[in-house]
Parts: sequence; C-alpha cells; structure tokens
Amino acid sequence: MKGSISRKPVLFSMLTLGILFCIVLCAGCLKESTLQVRDITIAAERVGPATAVFNVTTLVENIYGFPQAPVSVVLKVYDGQTNLLVHSETSEIGTIVKSGTRSVSQLVQLQKRGSFRFDVTVFEGDALKATGSYTIAGLERLPADSEGDGIEIRDMDFLVKEVTGGQAVVDVGIYFTNTGDEPSRPYDVEIRAREKDARLTADRSWARLEEIPPESTVISYTTITIPDQYNYEVDVMLWRNGTIVKEGQGLVQLHPGTAVSNGKQFTTRTIDTGVFVTKTPSDYRSMEVIPYPQATRTPGFGLLAILAVLAGGVLVLPRRR
Repeated sequence: MKGSISRKPVLFSMLTLGILFCIVLCAGCLKESTLQVRDITIAAERVGPATAVFNVTTLVENIYGFPQAPVSVVLKVYDGQTNLLVHSETSEIGTIVKSGTRSVSQLVQLQKRGSFRFDVTVFEGDALKATGSYTIAGLERLPADSEGDGIEIRDMDFLVKEVTGGQAVVDVGIYFTNTGDEPSRPYDVEIRAREKDARLTADRSWARLEEIPPESTVISYTTITIPDQYNYEVDVMLWRNGTIVKEGQGLVQLHPGTAVSNGKQFTTRTIDTGVFVTKTPSDYRSMEVIPYPQATRTPGFGLLAILAVLAGGVLVLPRRR
C-alpha cells in the first residue's frame, strides 16, 4: 500500500515534465512566420515615346514560422525628384508556408523622365512583416518599342506639278528605309506643309505606310496644294497607336529671296492670310507608295505620274532629333 502511494508523486512529476517537454518542443511550431522581401525585379513591359509600362515582380519568403493570415503586398512609387506619390497598388498573394516563397507582379505606367523609387511593404493580415525598396533612373534613354524596327526617313523630293490661280501643286516624294532585320510595322503617315514665317498650315495629307521588307527602301508620294510665292516647312510624322514615333522635315522655298542667311532675315514679308484658308478633311488627298528601286520589292499602292519639272530653289533639310 505504501509502495503504491509513494509512486504517485513520481508518476505525477514525470507526467508534468513530459508535458513541459512537449510544450518546449512545440514552441517553435507555434511561432509566427518571419517574412522578408527576397527580391524586387523591374522590367520594361511596353515602352512608348513619352511613357513606359513596367512590370514590378516582388518575391516574398517565409524564413521561419507558420502563417497566421493571408499576405498582401503594397507597392508605392515615388517621384525621385519631388518625392511625391505617383502610383499605389495592393495585391493579395495568400498564405506562405514555412520556408516557402510567393511572387506577385504589378504593372506601373510612368513618364519617361527622371528617376522613381519603388517601395514595397508586406503585410500578414494587419501586421507589417517586411519592406523593400528599388530605384530606377534615366528613363528618357529607353528607346520606344516602335522605334526598334529600324524605320528611317532618308530623304524628300519636291516636284512642281502646276501653278494656277496663285496655287502651286507640288508632288512630295518621301524615302522610307527599313534598316532592321525584320519587316517594319505599319504606320499612319501625316504630311503637313506650313508657311515658314507665319507657321500657318497650308495643306495636309494622310496615308497608310504598310510593312517594308528588311534592308529595303520605298518611296511614298502625295500631292500638296500650297499658295505660290511663300516658303514652307514640310513635316512628315509617323503615327502608331495615337503617338508620333518618327519625324522628318523638308523645306520648299517658292520665294527664295526671303531665305535666312547666317541666322538673320534680310527681307520683311507681308503675309496674305486669305490664301491660307484651311481645307476640310474631306479634301485631303491620300498617299501613294512604291518600292525603290528594284521591281522585286514588295509593292505599295502604285506610283503617281510625275509630269512636272523640279522647282528651283527647293531644299531638303532633315530634322535632327
């Protein structure tokens, strides 16, 4: 009887020690997760002439412990010069198991200028668990996607077709070259003639420039009608998705006596504004495109008949970008 009674405290003590030992062993299992921002990767998704879309990928790792709640990643982008917030976005990525990782990708559109700081904050439920930061700069040096196909405006020709009633009909030939290894993308082409002094638009023409084979040149033709005895800047602008991606310029001097010499204008001009009354859009003419010069090139719309003589004093000055 006494032996059984004396063994009870011993058994109780052993049971208590066992429970304490299990608690100690399980203490690590019950520990909350420890998260960290393992990596932030920023890649240019789409690049335009003025803006770019970036794909920001954040990798979150659970170093130790077990998840307590779903994880969310808050991305904030600040202007590097003003420190003003320009973008904020939150993404849910679920729970992260012990020693596990999860990634999230977020798209951000930014202006191609200056620098930007990307701040990442990781929450598990309402608890802040980790932060990370990344800075990018020099965005203005990123080439636009549409500029990557190697399209160039090589040269421009101007031929006077006729002059009647104080109006000169001029054929404009534009040399487009694809210097790339792949066919160029299609573009909408705008041709605009503006009087050099008053900057009044005298005429405008539109066309669709289709694919140009690699290492090939095509000549695009259109006709503009402009008041005689004035000098003009003829602008050529390539449009894609509502944005100008390439520009070129030529000069048509139908009154050479008013030319600029050494930066000084030596003749005073009188502008007759009435001759620059703008046409309605329905009066705009389309452009013709032909391959140059081999007949084996991919054809365009066909060649306009050039029936006049070259206008004297016509200059072509490509615009430096």
